[in-house]
Amino acid sequence: MQVPCLAVLLLGGEFKVQTKRLPSDEEMGRLKRELNFLLWTDDVPEVPTGTPSVLGPEIVREGGGVNIQCAAHALVTGGLFMRRGLRITTRAGRAIVIEASRDKRSGKERIEEIARHWWLTLDDYGAVDLSLCGEGEHPLVYCNRCPGGLWDVEFGDNRKKLERFVRARQQGVFYLTSNKKRATYAEMADGLEQTFPPARRDGFEVRYATVLEHCESLLTGTAATLSGLLQREAWKRLAR
Repeated sequence: MQVPCLAVLLLGGEFKVQTKRLPSDEEMGRLKRELNFLLWTDDVPEVPTGTPSVLGPEIVREGGGVNIQCAAHALVTGGLFMRRGLRITTRAGRAIVIEASRDKRSGKERIEEIARHWWLTLDDYGAVDLSLCGEGEHPLVYCNRCPGGLWDVEFGDNRKKLERFVRARQQGVFYLTSNKKRATYAEMADGLEQTFPPARRDGFEVRYATVLEHCESLLTGTAATLSGLLQREAWKRLAR
């Protein structure tokens, strides 16, 4: 299916809509690896003090070791899909991650509750999340599944459905939606003009639009990965 090639000049930035095409699993894997390098940080995620858990008191949760910067991942990924003429909905809520222990002899699992999480859904295709990280692997969530089939993906706004997911103790992720919003070209263009706060604090003005342009070039083979550099050096190359 072809969609008209549009150029919408919004808030000083140009948002181009290209041919409607769903990226392949391999392309999304490359995109995840690049964004995980560029956008992960080691500062503590901001969660309001006293935020209650959606898990019962009998569930022992583990905290993540990095700030996965899920909102930044969702923004850049959303921009890539909208450029391809795909319609997206941005979502906020929680992610419950259940992962098999790295110690296979223990028979235990690691359970992490991400109390403030952002991801997106594609019309007709489902959930997409490139920001997740685990203890042993970093799962790609793409079109309601994890390529390779090693992680289950479930979602909804029903607590009972979440409870069933946790009781089953299968390796996977459950997305509990609290808010959602249809993305528009104007809002996306505005968001992509913003800069990545951790890089800005380090003295580099790295626009999300520039990160997106780099990722587009990476997927078309006209740019090389920056992951061989120190993260700070990669930010420097992308800074305006």
